[in-house]
Amino acid sequence: MKGALKTMAASLLLISVISGCGSEEYFTEESPHDSAAGETALDGDEIYDGILNKLSNGDVKFSFSDVEEEDIIKEYKRVVREHPELFWIGDGYSYETITDKNGKTVNFECAHMSVNNIDKQKKELDSVVESILKRANGKGSLYEKITYIHDYIVDNTQYDKETYKKISNTKISKEMYEATTAYGCLVSNKAVCSGYSAAFQLLMQELGVQSGRVSGRKTNGESHEWNYILLDGDYYYVDVTWDDPISESSDDSKTHEFFCITTDELEETHEMDSDQFIPKCTATKYDYYIYNDLYLDRYDYDEFERIFENNDDDKIAVKFSSEREVKKAIEDLIEGQKIYDMAEGKRSCSYSTGSGGRVLSITMK
Repeated sequence: MKGALKTMAASLLLISVISGCGSEEYFTEESPHDSAAGETALDGDEIYDGILNKLSNGDVKFSFSDVEEEDIIKEYKRVVREHPELFWIGDGYSYETITDKNGKTVNFECAHMSVNNIDKQKKELDSVVESILKRANGKGSLYEKITYIHDYIVDNTQYDKETYKKISNTKISKEMYEATTAYGCLVSNKAVCSGYSAAFQLLMQELGVQSGRVSGRKTNGESHEWNYILLDGDYYYVDVTWDDPISESSDDSKTHEFFCITTDELEETHEMDSDQFIPKCTATKYDYYIYNDLYLDRYDYDEFERIFENNDDDKIAVKFSSEREVKKAIEDLIEGQKIYDMAEGKRSCSYSTGSGGRVLSITMK
């Protein structure tokens, strides 16, 4: 559009973002923001602050004068990505550019849910967040607080398979849209990946932990979304959705396979979109399995037995440095039946190797 419009000409562009993690539909709601034509061009942070102010007040339409469309779009996307509490606002948008003798005006409209019950829904979300944080803050270290929040989301959220199946439609219902938001995850307790990641980001921010969302792809090409956090000066990736497994069997218990992992490990199963902040995660201190002494660099029977004996449950999950080491453990413990030497009195067992192939989970019966 830039440079293509003549005096008194207007053009309209409609963009709808639809992915395996979320989709938006459009409504109409008049809440214009008038900027005087001809005023000094705003920088990125000023545009960001202006958009955030309007959205926080429930406005879904606003205007900028003498500001480039791409700058508005860039800052709008940043606001949406950094503020999961604005759950009624979607990634999609439309805008109209008008040029006349006074200059250029961009009228921008956000993709959004119906705003009729937003105040009520805000209160509902605030109440749940407050309750979760109260319980999380009763834990010891910051790491334990973060772990509690991760586990709470997994334990209390049902992955919305029906919405996931329909997510490629051009328009979705309010109920389906909710599944892509923090509100859907924490209040309605049903979500797809973008709902899980928005909820985790919101709770991390309220906890005082820097957190963001990352968009990308699974290895099969389907779109996906997860998080990063900054803990003790180091970045870690967290995929709450993938730690809430959905299997064909009855065993859908949570894992911590994607809790505080590195970039190298994440990239074995995830592909990240390039147009976003992508932290380089190299630290391993807070990897769930390393932190909780459930990690073996190489399979060793005696070391596995030590971990097994320190575990009180009939189910144990141990992480290894590679799939090759997991296969060695399976050959020795399962196929060689040595696991029964550790678990006296047990007559059967089942096992799984997780989505990334590095975690061996064994359940004794």
